[in-house]
Amino acid sequence: MGTREKGFTLVELTSAMTAGAILVVSFASILVLSTKQSSAIGRRVALQQDVIVLNGYIREQLLNTIGDSLLIYADTTAEQSGITSNSGSIITTEDIDGNQYRIALSNQHLDWQKNGLSHQPVDAEVLTLNFQKRSSSIGKRVDLSITFFEEEDTVTHEWILAFRN
Repeated sequence: MGTREKGFTLVELTSAMTAGAILVVSFASILVLSTKQSSAIGRRVALQQDVIVLNGYIREQLLNTIGDSLLIYADTTAEQSGITSNSGSIITTEDIDGNQYRIALSNQHLDWQKNGLSHQPVDAEVLTLNFQKRSSSIGKRVDLSITFFEEEDTVTHEWILAFRN
């Protein structure tokens, strides 16, 4: 009788390595998917935070302006020419203290100006910005629609703003 050597056969080693490789690939796939999902959730949260910030600006500053001073321009050319419109991407208005506001889309960023000083209250890029003026029983009404964009994700939000005369 021959002696049996201790160890694993080539078939056993190959099977174990194949099973191990399958486990490693599975865990790597789960890790990559989890990372992508986490990144997507982070982007969505950031976009929603921008909506909240803009809502605060609208409520604290823009809604305190005088409805009769509200002007909407289709674009910068119309604004420079003084041609107002019922809808457009630029709005200007003034509050009772004489502060002047201008909101527009500039290089895919929201440009909020107060008395000529410009800042960008939100981090995300802006794909669309549209103001539409309507009449209501208490004064002027403006429908505001904005679409924020970050990487592959977009969020569109709309507000109805009522201005008293």
